[in-house]
Amino acid sequence: MANQTIMNSTAMYNIIYSPALRLKEGEYHALSQLAPAIMDLVTPLFIVPPPKEGDPETGHEWATADEAATVAGHRVGHYWPFRPSYVDARFLFKAFPSEDPTTWLPRLFAVARRSNAIAIPVATLNDMVGPDAKAFQLSMPPSTCPIKLGIKISFSEIDETSLVDRVADALRAFGLTSSDCSVFLDFSSADMSNPADVATFISVAVESLITVGSWQNIVYQGTHYPKKNPADPGSFKSIPRNEWLAWCEAILLDPDLLKYCAYGDYAADCAPEIVKGGGGRAIVHYRYATPESWEVHRASDGVSHRHGIRSVCNKILASGHFSGAHFSEADRYIESTAKGYVPGGTATTWREMNTVRHITMVMTQLGNQQGFAVTPIAVQDEEQGELF
Repeated sequence: MANQTIMNSTAMYNIIYSPALRLKEGEYHALSQLAPAIMDLVTPLFIVPPPKEGDPETGHEWATADEAATVAGHRVGHYWPFRPSYVDARFLFKAFPSEDPTTWLPRLFAVARRSNAIAIPVATLNDMVGPDAKAFQLSMPPSTCPIKLGIKISFSEIDETSLVDRVADALRAFGLTSSDCSVFLDFSSADMSNPADVATFISVAVESLITVGSWQNIVYQGTHYPKKNPADPGSFKSIPRNEWLAWCEAILLDPDLLKYCAYGDYAADCAPEIVKGGGGRAIVHYRYATPESWEVHRASDGVSHRHGIRSVCNKILASGHFSGAHFSEADRYIESTAKGYVPGGTATTWREMNTVRHITMVMTQLGNQQGFAVTPIAVQDEEQGELF
């Protein structure tokens, strides 16, 4: 398989696919469920979640930025060791404005690296020339890592006539060159209803950035997943994966784009934002990624989680889109749930399986697009009788 030796050379830093994942239980557990061949080709961008969302592993909201940074650093190293990742801690700046980021942000990355992570900080252009710039400089990896910083450029900045100058100024302020950095073109705020329009913006943004210099990576990152569950109770809703369709349109417009730009998204989710308070009862549903859409199957209200999620899994198996248990660990788990071999898990489990299924689908599609194959998982037949 192409790129299978990627981890043994500097090519391990070349991004093929970068899903932006919340550093929450469902997402980081999902990474350990990926087939090894897929792990080697994925470079996650971890977004440290807002403290108000709470943390199921510690059992409470993070009280200080230092606590949040320490927990997040350990988590990155434990769940994604020895492979590069990017870490975006922007929510902690907003949540703890009175705390000194030159203390807690470097701590996050120091803890992560002591835990075997190859963690690279992500900053915006404003961060690089603003009052928090020193915190990001102190958080950059040692000289053994060829990438010092990930730079996030928002969709609203792409059309600015001053973008190239702003990028050059930010690099100078950090004493870096473009070859020291990766760039993330964040299209999460873009109107994704028309993929063809988005495709044009992708091309324009990449063309602007390559005039600055040779970057380690340029990553397009978008999402069309709605902020609220799109399916009514007991129903099904298909949501087009327009961020992927836009990427395909962009490649059709300019095949050379693959030389300069990699694909990214927010997995099977919208971009995170600050929320007030907790959620309520979990919505029993799956977001099953197909080549062009998410098939959102939701259980009826008033049923137990166990019966509701089993009903959802049976609907996925009968939908005509089920890829078979050998496609991914998520597909194996969905089939096992439908047959009653496992009880079906919790909301965290469903998020985990949504993420595993989505990442495996994207890597399969990128392989078809770029000429490599993803090896399916080995699944043993479930022989035990129905448990529930």
